[in-house]
Amino acid sequence: MGKFDLLPRAIRVETPDERDRIKELERQIKDLKNALAETQVRYIIAESQLEVVCEQQGLDVEEVKKKLKDKPSSRQ
Repeated sequence: MGKFDLLPRAIRVETPDERDRIKELERQIKDLKNALAETQVRYIIAESQLEVVCEQQGLDVEEVKKKLKDKPSSRQ
């Protein structure tokens, strides 16, 4: 008997439906993580573009952001 035989063990019994559901949830988590990463990249690109345009136009980035926040959105 080795020392690992003395460690407590947990045994989980799953039905095929539970196993399928877990795999589906894991797939959804992966898809959501990918979507979030893509959104973050798009946000960083948009921020960078805004900074470049503001620099080219001689505008203060923070003032432009503030004006954009205060402006009602037509995308709702």
